[in-house]
Amino acid sequence: MFSFIDRNRSEIAVSWMCERLGVTTSGYYAWEKRPSSHRGQSDKALLKWIRKVHTKRRRCYGSPRVYRLLKRLGVTCSRRRVARVMRENGIRATSVDLYYYNPKRRDHYQRVENLKAAAPEPEQLNQQWVADFTYLKTRQHQWVYLATVMDACSRRIVGWSISKVRDAQLTCESFFMAMQNRKPVVGVSASGKSP
Repeated sequence: MFSFIDRNRSEIAVSWMCERLGVTTSGYYAWEKRPSSHRGQSDKALLKWIRKVHTKRRRCYGSPRVYRLLKRLGVTCSRRRVARVMRENGIRATSVDLYYYNPKRRDHYQRVENLKAAAPEPEQLNQQWVADFTYLKTRQHQWVYLATVMDACSRRIVGWSISKVRDAQLTCESFFMAMQNRKPVVGVSASGKSP
């Protein structure tokens, strides 16, 4: 309990946590002044190794993989101990469910006509634009979506937009930026032919 209080004291008042957890504040401060046990010191050394391995592997490894890597590096530890130290320090593998299986996706692509395949190669700017979106991982380990509009002739990005949500607004903002940057002639069709 005292280690929990110690980890969270910067965000929550010590007296409030002690009261809620049923321990005395004097007991916490006595625990804080007490020198670390051999096990505590050993856990701190192991924690440094775990953080090093976890960061080097882009925070994608959970305790089983971290344990195997530590064994290969010659660090003496058990699988359960690695799992405990990771759990106590809030270290876990980052995973994002970006993909999901959609059995109707193939049907959709078979029904929709590919206008780009039928269109001739563009000969001048603003004749044909193509758009797409992707996702990017930030330094804060969060995912953001990037929508872009590219001129097929110059192969330059003429509009883009970033958002935490993949919705119609993301696509529209990139399209509006492209319209503002290029100001295309009214009447240019999607296939690159003027009507």
